[in-house]
Amino acid sequence: MHPLGNDLSKLSDDEVTKKLADLNKRYVQAYRIGPHQIIPQLQMLIQDYQDEMARRNAKLMQEMQEKMDKSGKKGGGFKDIINIG
Repeated sequence: MHPLGNDLSKLSDDEVTKKLADLNKRYVQAYRIGPHQIIPQLQMLIQDYQDEMARRNAKLMQEMQEKMDKSGKKGGGFKDIINIG
């Protein structure tokens, strides 16, 4: 975690995605033309944002799994959603 990083849990998904894209653009720019001294700092910030997205995705998957478990549909949860026949 970057020591000067903000609390990312307060940001919306869209804000996190936009900031991550901006950081990646800055990283590529620093890698190509400099200043090369900021690359490790950018890498730490990028990792923070990627970790936050991973946490959010894991939470979403957990909520979906709990919802399926509550409905009694283990593994066959898509039967009512997708009509194949």
